[in-house]
Amino acid sequence: MPTPFEAIARIGVVLGPDGGMVQRMRGPFKAFIGGPLASGKQMVSWVHWKDVVRAMVFALDTKALSGPFNVTAPRPVTMSELSHAFGRVLGRPSFMRVPEAALAAVVGKDLARLIATGQRAVPRRLLHEGFRFDFDDVVAALRDVLS
Repeated sequence: MPTPFEAIARIGVVLGPDGGMVQRMRGPFKAFIGGPLASGKQMVSWVHWKDVVRAMVFALDTKALSGPFNVTAPRPVTMSELSHAFGRVLGRPSFMRVPEAALAAVVGKDLARLIATGQRAVPRRLLHEGFRFDFDDVVAALRDVLS
């Protein structure tokens, strides 16, 4: 149980220039074989790394954010939408769907199941307290981290 004024951030899929999902997706897209992971219908609750940093500072300054709160962009997307945006920003096609079994061979069965299931989380508490995201559009976020 959190103590008073203890904030617990639940952070979505962070889009940043180094590491993580962006780094793993960049190679296949640059090789013209990028596309959605698993069915593509699962939700991806993403957030730009700069908004993560800003949200953490905001949480430190906002006592009303005690307890858990989501640090995700206000508009989650499907994996297909994320892949399409990735291809659009890189000027590459987004048609090579990666089956869950192939994904499991690369990242392991448990992580593949988590990716294939997805999760839709929105930052209701952050927004309610007045936080404004610099990156609420996935295309703009990807343009920034891939430039």
